[in-house]
Amino acid sequence: MIDEFKRKISGLLHFALRSRNALLGYNRTMTVPGYKIGIVFMSSALGESSKDKIQRHCKTSKIVILPEGENPGNMIGRNDIKIVSVLKSDFSRKIIEYLKD
Repeated sequence: MIDEFKRKISGLLHFALRSRNALLGYNRTMTVPGYKIGIVFMSSALGESSKDKIQRHCKTSKIVILPEGENPGNMIGRNDIKIVSVLKSDFSRKIIEYLKD
C-alpha cells in the first residue's frame, strides 16, 4: 500500500516538475511568494532554522515532513534535494487528496 502511495505521489511530482509547477530546494522555494505554494515536502534532516523559515514563509501551504531516512528528492531521482514544493495547481490538490486518504 505504501509503495503504491509513493508511486502515485512520485508520478505526480514528475509531471509537476515537467510542467514547471514544482520547485526544488530551499532557495527556489523562498523566491516564490508563499501564497502560491500548495504543498511542501521537507526532509527531517533539514536544519531547524530552515524548517522554521519555510513554515513561516508558506503559512497557507500544507507542509509534510518526511520521516528519518526519507528524502523528497528520492521521489524524483535527485538524492541531494531536501525540499520539494509544488505550486497551487491541480497537481498539489491531487497530492493533498492522496495524503488525506
